[in-house]
Amino acid sequence: MNKILKNLLISQKGGTALLLTLLILFAVFTITFTASDIVVSGLKMSKERYDSTKAYFAAESAGEQIIWHVRKAADFNTGGCVNGDYISFNVGNECGGGVCCVGALREYTLSNNAKYNIQYSYSVPDTTLSCLGQYASVGRRVELVY
Repeated sequence: MNKILKNLLISQKGGTALLLTLLILFAVFTITFTASDIVVSGLKMSKERYDSTKAYFAAESAGEQIIWHVRKAADFNTGGCVNGDYISFNVGNECGGGVCCVGALREYTLSNNAKYNIQYSYSVPDTTLSCLGQYASVGRRVELVY
């Protein structure tokens, strides 16, 4: 292989130009492919950030809804809930008439296809409501402790 390169460089005047052109093209292709990989990675991260924001706001809206129900609705009482129950906003229609569904996931879908659910837990002296928002494959959690 070295003998062939020596013959190209010494005996043929166009060999040097050809070799130099190939080296320059290789460098340009390497830079181009590296830059495109960086751009594609940035686009993927941007989409995940977008999905994460939607999931966070779904969890936040679940928190706002539960706060509204606790403050305003007279028939919304978490007194009979047990750790691990899911909160249902359809009082009387699901979960045997209460607001907590034992072991049964209650998931709600928003208009932008984001979903959320609220899980109840209690340990003295705090009640914790974990609001999980999901959009695409991303999940975000907001916890309300009182």
